Amino acid sequence: MTESALYDLERAAIGRFAVTHPEIAEMLGHQLERAVVTERWNTGVGFFTSIAVSQPCTRIETLDTVSSSVYRFTVEGLELGMGFVVYIEDGYLDGLEGFAEIGSTTDIDFATVGFSFLPSGD
Repeated sequence: MTESALYDLERAAIGRFAVTHPEIAEMLGHQLERAVVTERWNTGVGFFTSIAVSQPCTRIETLDTVSSSVYRFTVEGLELGMGFVVYIEDGYLDGLEGFAEIGSTTDIDFATVGFSFLPSGD
């Protein structure tokens, strides 16, 4: 297993999730500081990133498995941007899924792609 750092887009998506869930924001922030990527792949319609959190780290007690796509980011190369799902398993950040609203992600390099947050209603 080769571990690597989160991409800027991944970190921003998880950070935005923390903003929308203030009850876990501090705990999630601590986990994000200790998060490493164990696997990632471009699915052609988005991406999936498997995440491990090094210990010791505070467990998130209020949520088990979370999915959230209530926010979107514009992403270079995609007409309508992306939505995101954050996975928390047994109290720890476990994964991130990004999905394209329309279009293929096959040729997108998520390590370097430009992006920005889209506030609700945009």
